[in-house]
Amino acid sequence: MPKQLAISFSTKIKFTVPLLLIAFLLMPGCARRNIQWSAEVGPPDGGKYRGVAAGDFNGDGHIDLAAGVIDPGGVIVYWGRGDGSWIYKGTASELGEIRSMECGDFNEDGFDDIVVSTWGDLKGVHVYYSLGKGGWEEMIPPEDSWSFEGLDLGDINHDGHLDIVAANSTSEIHGGISVWFGNGKGVFTVDYGSIHGELFKDVALADFNNDGCLDICATSWGIHGGIKVWYGNGRGDWRKGMAPPAPADFWGLDAKDINNDGWCDIVAGTYMEGLTVWYGGPDYRFLKWDHLKREGSYWGIKIDDFNRDGYQDIAATSFDGFGLKVFYNLKAKGWRDISDQFQSENRYFGVISVDINHDELPDIIAAQPSEGLHVWIQGDFQPYCGSLPIENTDLFREQRELETKEEQAYSIYFDTGDWIIRPD
Repeated sequence: MPKQLAISFSTKIKFTVPLLLIAFLLMPGCARRNIQWSAEVGPPDGGKYRGVAAGDFNGDGHIDLAAGVIDPGGVIVYWGRGDGSWIYKGTASELGEIRSMECGDFNEDGFDDIVVSTWGDLKGVHVYYSLGKGGWEEMIPPEDSWSFEGLDLGDINHDGHLDIVAANSTSEIHGGISVWFGNGKGVFTVDYGSIHGELFKDVALADFNNDGCLDICATSWGIHGGIKVWYGNGRGDWRKGMAPPAPADFWGLDAKDINNDGWCDIVAGTYMEGLTVWYGGPDYRFLKWDHLKREGSYWGIKIDDFNRDGYQDIAATSFDGFGLKVFYNLKAKGWRDISDQFQSENRYFGVISVDINHDELPDIIAAQPSEGLHVWIQGDFQPYCGSLPIENTDLFREQRELETKEEQAYSIYFDTGDWIIRPD
């Protein structure tokens, strides 16, 4: 018989539990049942990434990833297999210091395309069109000059085609907010932006005044630092709207109705002053706010209903070493910080959410400036560790041939100190 441990409570109720049972309950495998997110399972490389976007580039129904490189520059593409595993599929571009990126089908051919904002040797806003089998092409870009940061997509002028809005961060004189209308064939209009001048960092589209037209909110930096809002009329005209009274140097933001009151809210990250939620209300004013963090710098913001309880939650990336922060919405009665489930103490930049493994739960992907893309999958997920499935593409067939050859060794050469080798 195993030894017994007596446990007493103040109610004088006394019972015994086998010591072996206590040890079993304390084992890591048992505690893991309370963890809702997987360990990090991103593509295995050590790229220097700032941007990340997700879409279906090859039309196979699985989510693929695009990573924006800051050094030496360009766009890296990974095809997903729908099970949390990835295969490298080359580059969509080898130029430009990527600052932000989004995915959408701009030429409406059934394959998602990539739009990027850039600095460095290839400035501007550029769109790369997927050819479906791994190839890419660029037509005339919306903008081939100036330095841009955040991007967002939506049908601003109600014509059924995707439009692009971008934050110009060139300078206080040459900055501003730019808008380009798409025609569904890969052609964009001239800039119909809401403001020219001032230095902006991020931008988001939402309907703040409930008139059925997309409006713009943006974060700015420097002497005009704060959050700005412009109301759109669906035709490319803009007027200044009510905005949170928040003078500061801001970075990332996102906008949705967080507390289910019918008014759009804003989540914004600052430089050194934390992370704040601003709640919209009647007369389109932002008079109530929550400080999720009162210090630290936050670059990327993503609002999504991660736990599918009907209320929007928040993911934010810290670029000063505090990792990925995730907050569950307690049904508009406060916030619960679950960041300890991600065990991440890195610097991160871009962040998105998308259902990678087809379980109808949003997963999180963040860009890291030295370790590539980090992916956390939600739910009952087991990391991929088997052989490659048979797929109807030349790339997968080549890999299968390598695996089936007998008595043949293969070597992979890499630069020491530049690669991270992992079991997957």
